[in-house]
Amino acid sequence: MKLYPLHIGNTKVPYGQFYGGKEWTGWRGFWRFVTDKSHSIMVPIYAYLIEHQEAGLILVDAGINWEQANEHNQYYKGPLLHLLLDEDEYQLDRALELRAQVQRLGYRCEEIQMVILTHIHEDHIGGLPAVPQAKLVVSQVEWNAKLLGPFFPLAKAPTLVGRKPELVAFSSGPYQSFERSQDLLGDESILLLPTPGHSPGHLSVLIRMEGYAVLIVGDTLYTLRHLAVDQVRAIMLSKSAQHQQLASIRQIQRLRQAEPDLLIAPMHDHTAYLSRYLEPGLSAGDLSLKARQAIKAYEARMFEQGYHLVPDALPHFLPPADEGRVGTVTEPALV
Repeated sequence: MKLYPLHIGNTKVPYGQFYGGKEWTGWRGFWRFVTDKSHSIMVPIYAYLIEHQEAGLILVDAGINWEQANEHNQYYKGPLLHLLLDEDEYQLDRALELRAQVQRLGYRCEEIQMVILTHIHEDHIGGLPAVPQAKLVVSQVEWNAKLLGPFFPLAKAPTLVGRKPELVAFSSGPYQSFERSQDLLGDESILLLPTPGHSPGHLSVLIRMEGYAVLIVGDTLYTLRHLAVDQVRAIMLSKSAQHQQLASIRQIQRLRQAEPDLLIAPMHDHTAYLSRYLEPGLSAGDLSLKARQAIKAYEARMFEQGYHLVPDALPHFLPPADEGRVGTVTEPALV
């Protein structure tokens, strides 16, 4: 089996959405998301392509599409969406479109048999029109939630309109720290795990590679640093969502303790972890032992015992150096 990260553009977000902690909880957090325009950062948007030996090509999430990024005001119509969403929230050029990324690997989007959706927020489903033939897989709770997330009241047609997904009920029994799971293909090569919180029915995808496993965490962990949940917390728009999100992250922590060779694959990690370690390591579809050892060494320098970040790894906002509206976040000085 092979696994490829696909960098499908970037999105501008408030720093507090990623790192605001308790000050970005509930309606106060939502208000700050809408109004804070002076602490923006740019983060990547990733999807992952699996080449399964029997099931063929499987996509995990679909990123954004050209219209979302380059025809934003026409794509998102109405005063409410224009209030909530900035016209320049997405960046996408032709080379980073889903179809171009798949072709670069020697495949065609028409060959993709299935798309697993970690959740149905707009920056994870925008590319679906490129794979109209693929079966969608989404958790039943997520599909039935009606509101598709805190920031996007409705999904934009044609991303989901007319699609009838296979709904996941997590009926395959417990797995490690998780009380429920779903063996997607019946061969234990791809397990779906419920990780609610960021959205009502969010799921994560565990992929068994040769000698190790990769957990695609969607937005349960924006970055690797978010494993340090007692120090780094993303926006949480209700008490129940907060409870679920924290519980999901702690389940992932326990899963990694049970499986030391498990690696984390985020969707929006803007640090060197994704761009310098994980993405180049998976460029050929599989992480070598040397690449895995480098990732583990990086993690060991990042965290103290119990998923506690070393002081140098704590994130801080850096304002833009010029008149631009986008700042940056401190990087851990870890090589």
